[in-house]
Amino acid sequence: MSYELLTATVIESRERKTRLAAICKRRVTLRRYRSLTEPYLDSCGIFKEAIIAILGTVAKQERLRISERVSAGLRHARLTGTRSGRPIGRPRLVFDRAKAVQLRLEGVSWRQIARRLGVSVASARRAYRAFGTCILDREQKQSPLAKAAQSL
Repeated sequence: MSYELLTATVIESRERKTRLAAICKRRVTLRRYRSLTEPYLDSCGIFKEAIIAILGTVAKQERLRISERVSAGLRHARLTGTRSGRPIGRPRLVFDRAKAVQLRLEGVSWRQIARRLGVSVASARRAYRAFGTCILDREQKQSPLAKAAQSL
Protein backbone atom coordinates (compact mmCIF):
# COMPACT_ATOMS: atom_id res chain seq x y z
CA MET A 1 0.00 0.00 0.00
CA SER A 2 1.09 3.56 -0.73
CA TYR A 3 0.00 6.52 1.34
CA GLU A 4 0.30 10.19 0.51
CA LEU A 5 0.23 12.95 3.08
CA LEU A 6 -2.08 15.86 2.33
CA THR A 7 -1.41 19.07 4.24
CA ALA A 8 -3.54 22.20 3.86
CA THR A 9 -2.19 25.40 5.39
CA VAL A 10 -3.79 28.84 5.49
CA ILE A 11 -1.09 31.49 5.14
CA GLU A 12 -1.86 35.14 5.93
CA SER A 13 1.41 37.01 5.45
CA ARG A 14 4.63 36.86 3.49
CA GLU A 15 6.63 35.98 6.57
CA ARG A 16 4.54 32.88 7.06
CA LYS A 17 5.06 32.00 3.42
CA THR A 18 8.77 31.95 4.15
CA ARG A 19 8.18 29.52 6.96
CA LEU A 20 6.26 27.30 4.59
CA ALA A 21 9.10 27.62 2.09
CA ALA A 22 11.53 26.46 4.76
CA ILE A 23 9.26 23.49 5.47
CA CYS A 24 9.20 22.73 1.74
CA LYS A 25 12.99 22.67 1.63
CA ARG A 26 13.34 20.46 4.72
CA ARG A 27 10.57 17.93 4.24
CA VAL A 28 10.63 15.37 1.55
CA THR A 29 6.99 14.40 2.14
CA LEU A 30 5.70 17.83 1.07
CA ARG A 31 6.15 17.68 -2.66
CA ARG A 32 3.96 20.48 -3.93
CA TYR A 33 2.67 23.86 -2.78
CA ARG A 34 -0.06 25.82 -4.48
CA SER A 35 -1.58 29.03 -3.10
CA LEU A 36 -5.34 29.34 -3.30
CA THR A 37 -5.34 33.14 -3.11
CA GLU A 38 -2.30 33.78 -5.32
CA PRO A 39 -2.35 31.37 -8.27
CA TYR A 40 1.10 32.49 -9.44
CA LEU A 41 2.63 30.95 -6.29
CA ASP A 42 2.96 27.37 -7.36
CA SER A 43 5.73 24.92 -6.53
CA CYS A 44 4.42 22.28 -8.88
CA GLY A 45 6.16 23.60 -11.97
CA ILE A 46 9.75 23.81 -13.09
CA PHE A 47 10.35 27.06 -11.20
CA LYS A 48 9.60 25.68 -7.73
CA GLU A 49 13.15 26.30 -6.42
CA ALA A 50 13.09 29.88 -7.70
CA ILE A 51 9.66 30.57 -6.17
CA ILE A 52 10.78 29.29 -2.78
CA ALA A 53 13.93 31.45 -2.93
CA ILE A 54 11.99 34.55 -4.00
CA LEU A 55 9.40 34.12 -1.23
CA GLY A 56 12.20 33.76 1.29
CA THR A 57 13.92 36.91 0.06
CA VAL A 58 10.70 38.96 0.06
CA ALA A 59 9.87 37.88 3.62
CA LYS A 60 13.41 38.67 4.78
CA GLN A 61 13.13 42.19 3.31
CA GLU A 62 9.78 42.68 5.01
CA ARG A 63 11.26 41.68 8.38
CA LEU A 64 14.14 44.12 7.84
CA ARG A 65 11.71 46.93 7.02
CA ILE A 66 9.64 46.24 10.12
CA SER A 67 12.79 46.18 12.25
CA GLU A 68 13.98 49.49 10.79
CA ARG A 69 10.60 51.15 11.44
CA VAL A 70 10.53 49.93 15.04
CA SER A 71 14.06 51.14 15.76
CA ALA A 72 13.33 54.51 14.12
CA GLY A 73 10.20 54.87 16.25
CA LEU A 74 12.11 54.05 19.44
CA ARG A 75 14.83 56.53 18.48
CA HIS A 76 12.21 59.24 17.88
CA ALA A 77 10.52 58.45 21.20
CA ARG A 78 13.84 58.74 23.02
CA LEU A 79 14.56 62.11 21.38
CA THR A 80 11.14 63.50 22.30
CA GLY A 81 11.38 62.24 25.88
CA THR A 82 8.74 59.55 25.69
CA ARG A 83 8.67 55.79 25.74
CA SER A 84 5.65 54.99 23.62
CA GLY A 85 5.32 58.13 21.51
CA ARG A 86 2.91 59.65 24.01
CA PRO A 87 4.02 62.12 26.66
CA ILE A 88 5.05 60.51 29.93
CA GLY A 89 2.45 60.88 32.66
CA ARG A 90 -1.07 62.21 32.55
CA PRO A 91 -1.95 65.74 31.55
CA ARG A 92 -2.35 68.02 34.55
CA LEU A 93 -5.86 68.94 35.56
CA VAL A 94 -6.49 72.64 35.24
CA PHE A 95 -8.57 73.93 38.13
CA ASP A 96 -8.33 76.57 40.82
CA ARG A 97 -6.28 74.89 43.55
CA ALA A 98 -6.49 77.95 45.79
CA LYS A 99 -10.28 77.70 45.61
CA ALA A 100 -10.05 74.06 46.78
CA VAL A 101 -7.99 75.15 49.79
CA GLN A 102 -10.34 78.04 50.55
CA LEU A 103 -13.43 75.81 50.38
CA ARG A 104 -11.84 73.21 52.63
CA LEU A 105 -10.87 75.81 55.22
CA GLU A 106 -14.51 76.98 55.15
CA GLY A 107 -15.54 73.45 56.14
CA VAL A 108 -16.90 72.22 52.82
CA SER A 109 -16.71 68.43 52.36
CA TRP A 110 -14.26 66.85 49.91
CA ARG A 111 -17.08 65.54 47.74
CA GLN A 112 -18.70 68.97 47.47
CA ILE A 113 -15.34 70.60 46.68
CA ALA A 114 -14.70 68.03 43.95
CA ARG A 115 -18.18 68.51 42.49
CA ARG A 116 -17.87 72.33 42.45
CA LEU A 117 -14.44 72.29 40.81
CA GLY A 118 -15.22 69.45 38.39
CA VAL A 119 -12.45 67.12 39.59
CA SER A 120 -12.21 63.88 41.55
CA VAL A 121 -12.11 63.80 45.34
CA ALA A 122 -8.51 62.53 45.20
CA SER A 123 -7.47 65.48 43.01
CA ALA A 124 -9.09 67.94 45.42
CA ARG A 125 -7.25 66.35 48.36
CA ARG A 126 -3.92 66.38 46.49
CA ALA A 127 -4.41 70.06 45.66
CA TYR A 128 -5.12 70.82 49.31
CA ARG A 129 -2.06 68.93 50.52
CA ALA A 130 0.28 70.47 47.96
CA PHE A 131 -1.10 73.96 47.51
CA GLY A 132 -2.79 74.46 50.88
CA THR A 133 0.31 73.94 52.99
CA CYS A 134 2.17 76.56 50.93
CA ILE A 135 -0.56 79.13 51.51
CA LEU A 136 -0.82 78.34 55.21
CA ASP A 137 2.96 78.53 55.68
CA ARG A 138 2.99 81.97 54.09
CA GLU A 139 0.30 83.19 56.47
CA GLN A 140 2.14 81.67 59.47
CA LYS A 141 -0.82 79.47 60.27
CA GLN A 142 -0.99 75.76 60.76
CA SER A 143 -3.17 73.51 58.68
CA PRO A 144 -5.86 71.45 60.42
CA LEU A 145 -3.79 68.33 59.65
CA ALA A 146 -0.72 69.78 61.39
CA LYS A 147 -2.81 70.74 64.43
CA ALA A 148 -4.24 67.23 64.62
CA ALA A 149 -0.76 65.73 64.35
CA GLN A 150 0.54 67.90 67.20
CA SER A 151 -2.32 66.95 69.47
CA LEU A 152 -1.46 63.25 69.19
